[in-house]
Amino acid sequence: MYAPAARRGTPLPAMTDPEPIRVLIVDESDRAEDLARSLERDRSVVTAVVKTGEAALAALADGEVDCVVSEYRSVGTVDLLAAARRAAPGLPFVLYGREDGPPTEAVSAIATDHVRIVGDADEGGSPDGNDGEAGDADGTDDADGSDDGEATPAGGVGGSEALAGAVVDAVAAARDDDHEVRARTLLEASPVAVAVLVDGEFVYVNGAGVDLFGADDRGDLFGRRFADRVHPDDRDRVGDFADPDAVDDGVGTEVRIPGKGDDPRRVEAVARAVEWGGRPATMLVLPGTTDRARRERRVETLQEATREMMAATSIEAVCELAVETCREVLDRPYAGVWLYDESAEALRSVAQTDMARDLVEEVPTYVPGNSLSWRAFATGKVQVYEDVGGTDEAYNPETAMRGELIVPLGDWGVLNVASLESGGFDPEERRAARVLAGDVEAALDRVDREERLREASDRFRKSFEHGIEAALIADVEGDAIVGCNPAAAELLGYSRAELTSMAVSEVHPDDVDTLRDLADRVAEEDHARAEGVTCVRRDGTTVRVEVSAAHVELDGRGCTLYHMREVDEDRTGERRIEALDAATRRMTAAADPDAVADAAVDAAAVVADSFAAVYAHDPDGDRLVPVAATDAEGVGVVTEGTVEMAAFEAGESRLVEDYGSVDDPARPGTSFDALLAVPIGDHGQIHVRAPALDRSTRRAVETVGRTAETALDRLEREAGSGGPDPDSGDERGSEPSESPDPGSETTETSGSEAAGSSESETTESRESETPDSGS
Repeated sequence: MYAPAARRGTPLPAMTDPEPIRVLIVDESDRAEDLARSLERDRSVVTAVVKTGEAALAALADGEVDCVVSEYRSVGTVDLLAAARRAAPGLPFVLYGREDGPPTEAVSAIATDHVRIVGDADEGGSPDGNDGEAGDADGTDDADGSDDGEATPAGGVGGSEALAGAVVDAVAAARDDDHEVRARTLLEASPVAVAVLVDGEFVYVNGAGVDLFGADDRGDLFGRRFADRVHPDDRDRVGDFADPDAVDDGVGTEVRIPGKGDDPRRVEAVARAVEWGGRPATMLVLPGTTDRARRERRVETLQEATREMMAATSIEAVCELAVETCREVLDRPYAGVWLYDESAEALRSVAQTDMARDLVEEVPTYVPGNSLSWRAFATGKVQVYEDVGGTDEAYNPETAMRGELIVPLGDWGVLNVASLESGGFDPEERRAARVLAGDVEAALDRVDREERLREASDRFRKSFEHGIEAALIADVEGDAIVGCNPAAAELLGYSRAELTSMAVSEVHPDDVDTLRDLADRVAEEDHARAEGVTCVRRDGTTVRVEVSAAHVELDGRGCTLYHMREVDEDRTGERRIEALDAATRRMTAAADPDAVADAAVDAAAVVADSFAAVYAHDPDGDRLVPVAATDAEGVGVVTEGTVEMAAFEAGESRLVEDYGSVDDPARPGTSFDALLAVPIGDHGQIHVRAPALDRSTRRAVETVGRTAETALDRLEREAGSGGPDPDSGDERGSEPSESPDPGSETTETSGSEAAGSSESETTESRESETPDSGS
């Protein structure tokens, strides 16, 4: 029924062309077909013709019509318009007439527009199609020539082209209104939050936006600043949203929206500059983080955190990074790390997020049997708690925490993640937590390993610097001495700077091949030795030494460490070394300070081959009191103002070669010539007296003093902790363990342990999981 005038009998075509205009012509005259052909000269117009109002209403019900065109003098036009308006309120109606005079007032009130056609319809009006002139609202002027101002269609005069133009304009206006309604409907139905800001304040927000911002209705948001609805730390980054000219169209900015819950939601705010009511505005689209985006962000954050943790130089720094990563990766602001203190057999807090720290007055320490954290640590199982309950194992059954995830860190301790809301942790969160825990454990192992290497390096440097044996570090292949200790400089008669600028062949001209052979052997063996090696001193004399060699790395350069012991017939050097070794063993095993003092006196007397005494510092009297000596008759209290006390206060060794000439001796009128006073840290002093004391003797006695200081420090620590330092080993308590697979997980349906505060738990485990590979 509805078809172009040239194709009667075929159905109205589907809307395959862009936005065709479907015109229904209602005209009982014989000229309706001519009018249809005239309108179809506009290629965007497709027409159908009916003769009666009843047929028009049926056509509206059966087909899609964009506009109705009717002759306004036709019988029943008013009834047709009224009925059609009820059926299709937004449908445009354009009326035309071929006679002078406007349509009736009733018709004008309902019609969208009206045009008076002049000329023959077949001719399309005047040749240029522009013979119509705009008239008054009702098509005429008032008697006084003024506009009556009524809101009736504009009307006009012209040919069929003017009528076509009126149709096109009416349809375009209707479609614009329809698009706006559809767009608003789509926005309201969208699950993605959308908001419009003017001067940074909300002027529109859809339903999803109301939910996202935790508001009860739109009225709670209108007139409020967007920046006030985001996390305080993110406000600086959203400041440009108030200025549409500064908005980077289409670029997303991640922000945290507090909402109604305790944990803020992370969303990406995508901004675009728009107009709203004629004013510059900013439209924000705030999609929630998708599962894929969340996983990608977690992976990226974990990778970055792993790099930072692997670059950390302290255990504390690794733990701080771990809790911060919990906040970033899991969106859980309550997290903490507790590490095992072997001396106290307890888990002590090392790091907390700010929100976890603010939640409690005092962070707890967990010991065997008092907490869920200790259970997770002792069993090696991941513990998951969905809700707080008053269980016996909870550290604090009244904790504010609800859900909690406790992940063991191997032998190091536990990582606790908690929430103020009830509910478990989903599998993705658990996997991420296990991966993070594995990275934390690896980073802690690395820091510990490097710390041990540093300590070993420090011990080597101290041993090297203060050793009584001469030592050189050499690149034999490069024929260069790259390091030496004071004993080597003294043995060879050079300064240390001179020695490190010399070639190996200058010191050992006759034994370069022997030293090279030693270097080759230590590359395959731990140590190698050679006897009868000749050294040339600065004064040209030679000395025969026994050499022991070992491979060392110096600033990434492979070198050989040579210890040189001067060959002596009376075995003085050998006796000194044996005495030092024996003293070290005795002082390491000493159970009290007196035993340390006795061992120190014996060692000092042997290495100096003279009188020796150990003095303890009395802080109350600010004096040194003798506690051990090779000859009790030769000792007395050392007081303020003496050379010995001055050396102790300065914390340095002092060799007085002519003791009788000093102004402030502790023992004036003595029979010995030289005194060596060596500090034992803050504990006291070693005195050695002899007719003469050389530098090698001084170094040997200083070694005794450092060994005694270490032993006395150990005894002080043991006294402070209530017992001896425990042997290395895993003594975490007597809680039963089922020898679980590392990383196995236990889930409990209620109970929680506060990350950063307290813990709770109820019913036993009901779920066991095997961790992902690599976590």
